[in-house]
Amino acid sequence: MRLELKALATTFITAFIVTLLLSQRHMGFAVAFEVMILLPWLAWSAWIMATQRARRRVQAAKSLIWVASVALIVGIHAWRAHQTREDAQRVVDAVLAYRAAHGAYPQSTEAIGYTKDQLKSMIGFGGYFVESGKPFFFYASTYVPFETEHYDFETHTWTHLD
Repeated sequence: MRLELKALATTFITAFIVTLLLSQRHMGFAVAFEVMILLPWLAWSAWIMATQRARRRVQAAKSLIWVASVALIVGIHAWRAHQTREDAQRVVDAVLAYRAAHGAYPQSTEAIGYTKDQLKSMIGFGGYFVESGKPFFFYASTYVPFETEHYDFETHTWTHLD
């Protein structure tokens, strides 16, 4: 039992660090690299579990730790993307309500009750501005750097821009 825990400690610590790093905003794309490394390793682990009875339990536990790592990272990024979209949609709804009440789009988010700091805490990197009477609202994708989600006020749809 003690040997098994010692054998799992390195895997657990490594998986914990990888999970912590890849769960950060804009790092979701990196889970693909983790999966590319894990797939052949999981196949090798399956072979070990099938052919070496003595190592079966430890190898199964290691495999479970890594699969849980991937699931946790994907879950965190899915939740963050969903939450950020909900927050961004609230801003869009406030912009549309302002337009309905005043006949024009607000010049800034302060006019609809969101300071720049509030907006940043809600959506991360992003912004709202009006140019030639046309509003533009975007936020950085939560799982990939350098890509954005953009709201089209004419079609009332969200678009992913990469």
